Amino acid sequence: MKKYFTVLTVMLLAAMAVATWAETKKGAMLPKDWMTYQFIGSLIITDQKSPLFGIHHFYMNKKGIETFKKGGAYPDGTIIVDAVYEAVMGQGGMINEGKKLFYPVMIKDSKGKEAKETGGWIFAAFDPDGKPIQMDVKKGCFECHASVKDSDYVFSKPLK
Repeated sequence: MKKYFTVLTVMLLAAMAVATWAETKKGAMLPKDWMTYQFIGSLIITDQKSPLFGIHHFYMNKKGIETFKKGGAYPDGTIIVDAVYEAVMGQGGMINEGKKLFYPVMIKDSKGKEAKETGGWIFAAFDPDGKPIQMDVKKGCFECHASVKDSDYVFSKPLK
């Protein structure tokens, strides 16, 4: 149960970051090196009615890993990327990864004007080709993340 909660938290953290990052309008991109980030967890949302339905794999850059392990406020420059794949239901309850769906991203920028109303985080989402997805970040991401203010708006926790 603890592992499931941790994985769910990680997923919700990134998945709720499905909103757009204001700077994408200025040409910001999905970090090209995100696959070199440290893997921090996975989870599956099986509710097909959920906009977050799918298999989620979470990655964090080096800047935030110490805080991820120990807790506290994440340093500016921390980036969390969620690679979301279609969940393909198979026989006997087996779930496989299908096509890539999108990449929710969170970027810590406590001093930036884009993150003033979202707890110091910039929320963004990108399609499988890395193009920005336009969404209302307050409704699409931050309203849910506000419930974990005590962990600097990050759902993810390391497994114990």
